[in-house]
Amino acid sequence: PFSLGIPLSLSRTRRSITTLSSPDRPQFVMRSSGARIGERWQIGTAIVEVSQPRVPCYKLGIRMQNAAFPRRFAAAGRPGACLRIVQEGTLAGGD
Repeated sequence: PFSLGIPLSLSRTRRSITTLSSPDRPQFVMRSSGARIGERWQIGTAIVEVSQPRVPCYKLGIRMQNAAFPRRFAAAGRPGACLRIVQEGTLAGGD
């Protein structure tokens, strides 16, 4: 796993979609590192499309109070993806 050397909370990172697990449904973890532009994903009843990669920028360094942080994050090779909504829908924990 990628270690940043600092504790992270959801409020310190940018998340567009976060689902929580429930006792009867395992936690959903969206891995977008291998995403391809134009790919469509159904999450719950919504459909989203990968529109572009999301690479770390200087704003991440400001948020983490460490100017080198974006380079360290990029070196981990997990840039994420920006998604556009193709079809609105409902999302729930575990989707």
